[in-house]
Amino acid sequence: MHRIESYFPRSRRVINGIIFVIRHGLRWRDAPKDHSPHKTISTRFIPACTGNAWQRF
Repeated sequence: MHRIESYFPRSRRVINGIIFVIRHGLRWRDAPKDHSPHKTISTRFIPACTGNAWQRF
C-alpha cells in the first residue's frame, strides 16, 4: 500500500474505491458512494496506470 500512496495523497478512501471497482469488475459509476465520487476515483486511477504503480503493487 505504501508503494502507491504517492499517487493518491491523503486518499485512502480513493485507493479502497479503486481496488473495490477492479476486484468486482464494476464500472466507475457503480462504485459505492462511501468510497468517493466515481469521477474522483477514475481520474486518480489513470495517472497511477501510466506510472506503473499497480504493477509494482
